[in-house]
Amino acid sequence: MKIPMWHIYNHDATERMDFLNKMPYTKAKSLPQKFDSKVSTVICGDEVIIVAWISPVMTIQIKNKLLSESYKNYFNILWESAK
Repeated sequence: MKIPMWHIYNHDATERMDFLNKMPYTKAKSLPQKFDSKVSTVICGDEVIIVAWISPVMTIQIKNKLLSESYKNYFNILWESAK
């Protein structure tokens, strides 16, 4: 479907980033170790999904255009800082 996907990972996800960066329409970067997190955020259209990788796994799904646009802006700031 040629949908672009951008990922930001914890500092030690080098194998995953190498794999993803070989795929078309996919880019992956990481942030320094001090920003490692057990929380993932997925932004797609007007949806934001937050996953806490704890036991038990906790997921929050929010459908709101304003919120998704705000999260996309935040992601773009992180993307510029990632390597």
